[in-house]
Amino acid sequence: MKCQKLVDLTITHSSLRLKYLEVNDCLLLRRVMIYAVNLVAFLYTGPMIVFLFENVPKLQIIATGIKGITDSIFHLLTGLANDVPQLKDLSLWLHVKAGFILERLPLFANLKKLHIATAPKEDDLHWIIALLKSCPLLTYFQLHLLSVQAYEKEPKEIRKPQKCPHDHLKNVVIRGFCGSQNEIEFATYVLQNATSLETMLIHLQACCYQDGKSNHREAGEGTSATITADRIFEQLQAEAPPHVKIMVL
Repeated sequence: MKCQKLVDLTITHSSLRLKYLEVNDCLLLRRVMIYAVNLVAFLYTGPMIVFLFENVPKLQIIATGIKGITDSIFHLLTGLANDVPQLKDLSLWLHVKAGFILERLPLFANLKKLHIATAPKEDDLHWIIALLKSCPLLTYFQLHLLSVQAYEKEPKEIRKPQKCPHDHLKNVVIRGFCGSQNEIEFATYVLQNATSLETMLIHLQACCYQDGKSNHREAGEGTSATITADRIFEQLQAEAPPHVKIMVL
């Protein structure tokens, strides 16, 4: 669905057979309210708006691409956790304000897969850690870093990560990794807290989404890229438990 003049979208009917709903680039839209007992997947791209989900017992997949910088993610996530407790697969593409802090989220009690695409500034990965803490059954996590940060040629001392076990997380993929200190510290947090982790795959290349298409940005070529990959691998391998397989591509 794409409509430039739509302001309020309400879908309510107890016998509606709707299973898949996608809303894209409705720039005047301010609210979406959905009452659809058969809805399985909902995809939204556009500005931050109000989402209201009522009686959506089969809704398991939600993907939102929020345009512009936002500090309203707390309200978005709180609403999803409370209104769609059976949610199993969540994708978030957004940019948050510098220094944004996310605290006291309700649990996503059944979430198994989480995808996040964001362009972080210095230390702006802490809100993602807060979100991970609210997903106790998460098994798969993928992070797309869309900004270019400086690689730390001289490795700095990594701050000791906080303790918060993620007992079910088995596979982690991070794209657009540049080797900055906050990226290394985030990866270290995952390595030391994901007790069942099997693989961590690091791509030195960003994958971003625009108009439903995947676009890639190379992080480097030739010898310099190889050296960067080797150094990042060494840093992370030193922090990883022996059973975790780390790949830096």
